[in-house]
Amino acid sequence: METLSERINACEQYLLTRCRNIRIKPTLTAATTKIINQKNEVPKVQKLASQLGLCRQQLTRQFRKELGFSAKEFLKIQRFNKALISIHNSPRVSLSHIAYDFGYFDQSHFTHEFKEMTDSTPKLYLESIGRQEYYGDFEGFTHFGLFFKKE
Repeated sequence: METLSERINACEQYLLTRCRNIRIKPTLTAATTKIINQKNEVPKVQKLASQLGLCRQQLTRQFRKELGFSAKEFLKIQRFNKALISIHNSPRVSLSHIAYDFGYFDQSHFTHEFKEMTDSTPKLYLESIGRQEYYGDFEGFTHFGLFFKKE
């Protein structure tokens, strides 16, 4: 069976192949780069839009038109991805600390979003990190920063 990392890399390679000739507006490229490169904090849509000299609606329209989902959805995925990488890299850190570090309202909000993205709770994930046969070697999500639910 392929590891999670291998499956994600295969998906990313497929998506990159499909995206090679797509031209994305420079403001959208700047927005996604800014979000991905920030260490912990993932900004709110309004803050990101103002940093790029746009209004919130303009940025949201550009995301929907160019990428097929809203800026808010992209930010949600990125925040989750960063939290997941942090959990994996520091499995002994408290979930409350992770929730706070990545801007979740509280641990309950973090748990709800984690379950929405993975069909699992953070606690169950923490308990299963050691199972190499399922999770494989975790390197993060290199290109798109997306997390895929297990089948």
